[in-house]
Amino acid sequence: MVRNQRTVRFLKYVLLGLASWSVVWGKQEKITLQQAIQLALKHNPKVVAARLELRKADAQVREAFGTALPSVSLSGQYSWNVERPVFFFPDFRTGEIRPITVGSEHSFVTRLQLTQTLFNATAFTVVQNSYLYAQAAEQQYQQTLSDVTVEVTQAFYQALLAREMEKVLESSYRRMQEFARQVSVLYQEGLVSEYEHLRAQVAVDVIEPQVREARQRYEDAVARLKLVMGVPVTKSIELSGNFAVDTTFHLPPEAEVLARVVEHHYGLQAMRTQMEIADKVVDLYQSEFLPMLFLFGQYTYQGQSDVFRLNAFQTAKSAAVGLQLSFSLFNGFQSTARVQQARLDYQKLETMVKQTEDALRMQARSLLHRYTIALNKWRAQQKTLQTAQKGYQIAQVRYREGVGTQLEVFDAESNVRQVQLQELQAAYKVISIQTQLRALMGELGQKQ
Repeated sequence: MVRNQRTVRFLKYVLLGLASWSVVWGKQEKITLQQAIQLALKHNPKVVAARLELRKADAQVREAFGTALPSVSLSGQYSWNVERPVFFFPDFRTGEIRPITVGSEHSFVTRLQLTQTLFNATAFTVVQNSYLYAQAAEQQYQQTLSDVTVEVTQAFYQALLAREMEKVLESSYRRMQEFARQVSVLYQEGLVSEYEHLRAQVAVDVIEPQVREARQRYEDAVARLKLVMGVPVTKSIELSGNFAVDTTFHLPPEAEVLARVVEHHYGLQAMRTQMEIADKVVDLYQSEFLPMLFLFGQYTYQGQSDVFRLNAFQTAKSAAVGLQLSFSLFNGFQSTARVQQARLDYQKLETMVKQTEDALRMQARSLLHRYTIALNKWRAQQKTLQTAQKGYQIAQVRYREGVGTQLEVFDAESNVRQVQLQELQAAYKVISIQTQLRALMGELGQKQ
């Protein structure tokens, strides 16, 4: 009986825990644009890969720096001479060659060795290149952050756009429902024909599926946002923010924008660093013609015995220090060929950097031109929307007073709906171009 009561209590606790977990999991989390960006900069696969590459570059710096540090090695060897070594020496008395057995049955050698590079131009160039590699990885990491920030911002505003478009269609649907209700009242009073009554109902039925499609587009946009953010698709989120153009955005003159793009674009900075690396690679291969100088020290402890017993071994110690100089006299013109290849790689990167600069300038000019057009179009749509809304109000008044037609109301309502949708799309275009311009000028990323 006691065991059954304990089992029942345990099941209650389990069910209570599952219920509370499901409530927390199912609760919608409100996400602002900045929160979405921060989540993406933490979980987006592109950012994660770039961050791992950054850690790899740091490890390469440590590895390269290790070539300039001393190396210390300890080795040991034990030998059991089943058959002792034999050397052949001539007998000075008879001239006959006789075998002479040397060594003992058991022997060991322990050696401690230290080597320090005093001069190795190749190793020093590798250390310098490793720091440049780390710098290029950091710049590429910043470019990845900038790219992901643009993706998240555009995906976030696409979702907000879909939500606002759904609201526009829902508002249109409610207006047509209200108009259909008014027509129904007039029809019951015998003031309008059955045809007008049916036509008003059809207008409502036509808009209803558009509302459902808009709701589905919003859900799809939120799913795409989750994908860019790197969060599970099953996570329930609610967008928190207004769909509005940043009217405080200040756009510098074209010349200043182009100068910022060429100077601050992270991807272009990484390519310039790659040019520096290629230049150092030329020095790296040229250093193969230079000598290498090393300092070494060695300590040896060895012993031999015919009996495998520790106190029976005869031991000896030795130590030595010295310098080692190495110089390549001829390697089949391999170093010369490598230097030539490295110079060609540098020239190729130099051409690519110039081409990228021109491409970024062209992209910036195009965005500036499109931004001016989009901004003017958005402002014009705002004015057009006010006119369309006023026209709809007039059409409603004319219809209620019996001097207007139902077609005028339908046309006016359709105009309001279309202009509202166009104004939203124009606003999104302005927001999107603002984000792209900021990314080109290097204003997005971790250091923003």
